[in-house]
Amino acid sequence: MSTKEIVVKVTSNTGTCKAGHKTGDIFKVTPADSGGLCGAAYHTIFPIVAALAWDGVLPLDNPDKIETCCPDVKNLVSFEIIRQDIAK
Repeated sequence: MSTKEIVVKVTSNTGTCKAGHKTGDIFKVTPADSGGLCGAAYHTIFPIVAALAWDGVLPLDNPDKIETCCPDVKNLVSFEIIRQDIAK
């Protein structure tokens, strides 16, 4: 059993998110569960979620934290995807 979890945090938004996501929202996601994150955003981040969940190493300064955004450029929502220890 993994000792890590994947968390998606909304860091900013411009316009009006059609799914209602707001800055500060947090979603626990897995490769099999969007955790309430809208389908468009989840579809966009799925490869990152899968890599992090399956102990992948991304070639970044911090391989446990990735910044990205949803595909709706008119109502842009930005996210941090974080691999972290499971809180006990």
